[in-house]
Amino acid sequence: MGMRFLNFTNHVQSKHTFNFVDDFKIILEQLSFATTTQELTQITSTFFKQAFNIPPRKVSLHLRHSLAKDNLRSNEIDSLVEEFCSTHNQNVCQFINQNKIIIYDELMFSNFYEEDRTRTSIIQFLQKINADVFLPIFEKERSIAYIIIEYNARPTQLYSNVERDEMLVFASYLSCLLYT
Repeated sequence: MGMRFLNFTNHVQSKHTFNFVDDFKIILEQLSFATTTQELTQITSTFFKQAFNIPPRKVSLHLRHSLAKDNLRSNEIDSLVEEFCSTHNQNVCQFINQNKIIIYDELMFSNFYEEDRTRTSIIQFLQKINADVFLPIFEKERSIAYIIIEYNARPTQLYSNVERDEMLVFASYLSCLLYT
């Protein structure tokens, strides 16, 4: 048969795992030295690559228009997000504030079994911006930025609760940095 007992490969494989506590200290140090939006974007991409195995080009950090000092990169996604933020109803705000992170697969699963207008609205928004994850960054209950992970960035894996919490911790630290 050609397979060894309980192994599906011929060679021993080592998988690098991100140790959140130890490796996050390095990311925090890098964040403390960042002085430009480009540096923050690079650090964010690096963190998501190391922690969640998401290709750097599939992660983007966006400052809200009202807060962006170098508002040179106004693009279609920024416009769609700003439109959504200014036109959605109160139920969507409550949902986002309650969940803190929007994950497409979770919403689709929940909406499949129990359809809801609020979730449907958010699903349509995620489809418009081609996102697997929409991570708003809040300061004093006001959205100041957001991180988008493109759709199908990890086609064979779902996001776990631990990964969700790690993303929220990163966003929390980033919000403190962006607000100052």
